[in-house]
Amino acid sequence: MEELIKDTMNLISMPSYDGNDSAIRDCFNYTSEIFRKYGIPVRHYKSLDVRRQRTTLVASFDENPRVVLAGHLDVMPAEESQFNPIIIKDRIYGRGSCDMKGSDAVYINVMSKLAKSKSRPSVGVMFTTDEEIGGDRCARHIIHDRKIFTQENCDFAIAGEPTGLDVAVKEKPVLQLIVRAGGKAAHGSRPYEGENAVYNLYSGIRKLRKEFGLNSRRNFWAPSFNLGVIRGGKAPNQVPDSAEAEIDIRYTENERKEDIIETVRRIFPDSEIKLEVSMLFTDSHNRHVKLLEESRFNITGSKSSRNFSTVYS
Repeated sequence: MEELIKDTMNLISMPSYDGNDSAIRDCFNYTSEIFRKYGIPVRHYKSLDVRRQRTTLVASFDENPRVVLAGHLDVMPAEESQFNPIIIKDRIYGRGSCDMKGSDAVYINVMSKLAKSKSRPSVGVMFTTDEEIGGDRCARHIIHDRKIFTQENCDFAIAGEPTGLDVAVKEKPVLQLIVRAGGKAAHGSRPYEGENAVYNLYSGIRKLRKEFGLNSRRNFWAPSFNLGVIRGGKAPNQVPDSAEAEIDIRYTENERKEDIIETVRRIFPDSEIKLEVSMLFTDSHNRHVKLLEESRFNITGSKSSRNFSTVYS
């Protein structure tokens, strides 16, 4: 347990948000050193797109492990103080403690223990560095380009995202779009001579909120809508003639992606898709899922209260 706590605290102290390449390298060096200490081969893979290049760490006992522990070393940006982890009443607090450097430390701990066994199992770890910005580079490169962890040579993957220890077998698809609104420029002292693009933008956003509703903890498995970024205007004394926003929509198997895009473009004809992530689903009767449920029950004394994840990128 001491090693697990130490690794978690050390990883949290590295501010590995997107763009902070030195901290991401520190995470790679830290985890690689531990794996090599136990004789576990480590490989680093860079994605093919040079302009958006990200690196993935793979540590495994064999070339094509049948089970993969999937994690990510990147975190969301935060205040500097949040990268100074603290322990309060047996809980570790700090950026990434839950999502997901705590799980990364567990993976390290698991692999170090398996490394000591007489017969090393076909298990590997994959640490990506782009999960918090969409996750469309690292894992895709490993699976599609490097042919590692494919359906043909890998039986099961565990993603240690926080679920309250529930065994989640499905996650909602993600659709992120950039929507734009136009207007007419004018001086701020005579706004009646112009048309405010920011007002037009927000008017459309309000319509989208009505279309997709507001989900809650009581009804999580329903479509959700979030306005994440707004850009518009150049000066407070100028009526802006253009504005744009980035929105995040999650949906279930009961909705069609095409219908959602049509709804958005009916309100915002000038829009573009920024990111798409398909629904993640595993049969709840899968033998590995059953084993995880059994382990959960043995540890906690209870069964999973839900079978879906409440967090994703």
